[in-house]
Amino acid sequence: MTQVQVLNKELFSPDFLQNNPELLKIQEINVEVDEKLASALTEYENIKKQVGEIKTETILESCKETVVANLCEKFAINRLIALGDKDGGEVTTLHNAKNQVFANDKDRNQFNRAYNDEIYHEKNNLYKQRKQELEKLSEEGKLTDIYTGENISGKRTVIDKNGNACEKNIFDTEHKNSAKGMHDRDEFRFACDEKSGADLVNSKENLGATRYDINRSKGEKDLDDWKGQTSTKDATKTNEEYYGIDAEYADKQIKDAKEFLDKNIAKAKLKKYSKELSTTSLSVGGKTFLYSAIGQISVEFVRAVFDSLVEAFRNRHTKSLAEILDIFKSHIRKAIEHIKSNWKEILSNSFEGALMNVLNNLLVFAINLVATTLKNVVSMIRAGFTTVCSAIKMLCNPPKNMTEDERNDAVCKILVFGMVEVSSLALTESVTTLLQTIGLPKNITDVLVYPMTALMGGIVASVILGIMQKAKSDAKKEKLHVTLIAQNNVVLQAQIIQNWCILAQGNYLLKEKAEEFAEGMAIIKSGMEDRRKKIESSLDETDEILKKIGTYRR
Repeated sequence: MTQVQVLNKELFSPDFLQNNPELLKIQEINVEVDEKLASALTEYENIKKQVGEIKTETILESCKETVVANLCEKFAINRLIALGDKDGGEVTTLHNAKNQVFANDKDRNQFNRAYNDEIYHEKNNLYKQRKQELEKLSEEGKLTDIYTGENISGKRTVIDKNGNACEKNIFDTEHKNSAKGMHDRDEFRFACDEKSGADLVNSKENLGATRYDINRSKGEKDLDDWKGQTSTKDATKTNEEYYGIDAEYADKQIKDAKEFLDKNIAKAKLKKYSKELSTTSLSVGGKTFLYSAIGQISVEFVRAVFDSLVEAFRNRHTKSLAEILDIFKSHIRKAIEHIKSNWKEILSNSFEGALMNVLNNLLVFAINLVATTLKNVVSMIRAGFTTVCSAIKMLCNPPKNMTEDERNDAVCKILVFGMVEVSSLALTESVTTLLQTIGLPKNITDVLVYPMTALMGGIVASVILGIMQKAKSDAKKEKLHVTLIAQNNVVLQAQIIQNWCILAQGNYLLKEKAEEFAEGMAIIKSGMEDRRKKIESSLDETDEILKKIGTYRR
């Protein structure tokens, strides 16, 4: 840094300074240039220091943290949870059930159960109760036919097989929407189990009464199809005409019952989804919380062992076995202390991981409402979703004192880890097939495939990040070198201006001395002229005296 050259006003007379104001302006420029030069030199030194501080991280150094984090933390969370992944996700959806993809055997058995007439009739308590209610209405004379709207109370006399007369009800119980038709609906079997389905079909909104002859003629046929057919009792009439069906009244009875059934099936489906989503989300969240905490703690111990091995290897020739063991103990103690001091952060991170996987469970469920996801796709969705959430969190809420460049680097690392992990999960089936091809049993391949793909993912991510880090360091160095050159030019320009200012001051000083010399010479010239005049006057006087002397001698 240079000293600012201050104008020495004692070198110049006040009159000269007053007559030459440009000198003061030059001095102002000089002072400003000196200040800029000092700032430029400081910046120049700072840039040189930054260039010296840049270190290109080696791929091995990058591998250390990446592999440790990937194997211990990500493996603990995503890979262990992935062991329980299945086609279609954790919750069976109607779409998947139609495609015979189920989350558990209970859902499979419920959806694929065969129709059993007794379940919907004699073996259902609600059916028996409703039949008793219809008989009571018949006894009271208040029973109405659901197809004709007529009163069908009372009894009828029939002859049994032994020839004896006996009384039976005029009516038969009739499902407005048949039990077989409801059972054949996929949504019904999906949402309702055997008992709740039978209870819904036998609700008073759906189970009514019609004349026995109508019921026997109609059977399991659809009402609209049956009533338009020719009656077997009278070929000149349709069933509707022969049995006196009130089409408008009957259609309303069936429509109202169907709306009631559809509404309750939708409620049952929503209840099933809600219950299973709650149960599976709690299970996934709990596992994730536990695995995440274990993973974070494992990272600390693995890092401690890794650092201990590096330090022990470096000092293998100078340290004894006891001293090397002390190195391991020291790093382990530091890891324990670090875990103790950061337990809140560990719990917070574990909770965030659990929340992410709960949201992921909901996302997978939403996708499976319209499309079936395979097992590996479920794992890939989880990894991708976790990656996106982590990246957004880092962008929106970075740690304190983190610079923008550091934040962007962190986001880049998260995205690289995520893409590599998704890719490694996509290769899981291929690796499994390869291991089985070489003769390994399935139970062994299932154990090996996840750590193998995790390790490969960690190495690939490390190589990618190492290359990216080197490229970034080289680019930053190049940029700083360009800045350094530019700053050097600024310094040179300031120094040139400074020198010109000093030279200008010297010229003005020379000008003043020249003017002073000229003034002195003028004074000397004036004195010499006066002396010449006095001498000439003396000579004239001398001549006069000599003239007078000559006259006197004559």
